[in-house]
Amino acid sequence: MRPCLGGPDEHWGGEAVVAIVVKKPGFKVTEDDVKKDLKKVLASYKVPKRIIFVREIPKTQIGKISKRELRERYLRDGFKDVLDTS
Repeated sequence: MRPCLGGPDEHWGGEAVVAIVVKKPGFKVTEDDVKKDLKKVLASYKVPKRIIFVREIPKTQIGKISKRELRERYLRDGFKDVLDTS
């Protein structure tokens, strides 16, 4: 499971789905690659508008994904830890 959040959407003036993905070292994958694969199994309106590649996904003390920390780290701080997708 990959966490998804609501992120700012300049086009619609509200929020759009943003997916957080951990990229394994040595693999070359782009935002377009992920979207292309997701379009095979999801309706186009359900595909995230933005894919953010990160080093790790923060977890709570009991091992659940910490969406609060994800929002603070990647949405409020201007995507400061987003990996280069090249």
